[in-house]
Amino acid sequence: MPIDNHRTWFRYHDLFRQFLFQHFQTLSEDEQANHHFKAAQWYEQSGYPEDAIEQYILARQHSEAVLMINALLAEYETSQQVTLDPELLSGWYEKLPDNAASRIITVESEINKKSKTDSNLHLISGAVALTQREEEVISLLMQGLPNKNIALQMHISVNTLKVHIRNLYGKIGVENRTQAFVKLSQYTPPSSS
Repeated sequence: MPIDNHRTWFRYHDLFRQFLFQHFQTLSEDEQANHHFKAAQWYEQSGYPEDAIEQYILARQHSEAVLMINALLAEYETSQQVTLDPELLSGWYEKLPDNAASRIITVESEINKKSKTDSNLHLISGAVALTQREEEVISLLMQGLPNKNIALQMHISVNTLKVHIRNLYGKIGVENRTQAFVKLSQYTPPSSS
């Protein structure tokens, strides 16, 4: 079933999805891990690092997961555009064996501290539940990029992007890009006590 107007993204009918999931459960652990590994590679190549990390963990490819986590953390420390959810990071720590988790180069308190004082984007997302993709859309909108460039950068169709934007405007209570700029630029972080 297509989920965008350009017929780029599809989802399976629920009955077929359930059938595939049940079939997947009958596969051996090694076969399941192999499929998770292939999914992880696709997610990584398609620009979905968090999903890739989850799939690498499920595939028991802990070294690959740690490499990606460390790359995300390095990008997070050097870029104002990258966001990282502390709960997501904690979840990865818990899912990884101790010898792999110990190779993650970070101090979680630093992540928590930065996420509390980061840009207005984080403050708005703290008040409203935004997905990481929605935060990415807002970030690119705030850079003043046209929809076509944002869609290309996110590897989605312009129509899919417009759906994201319409949903975001509803979530943050604005009707257009100008109002979004004003709301985000006027938002002041609450002082930490």
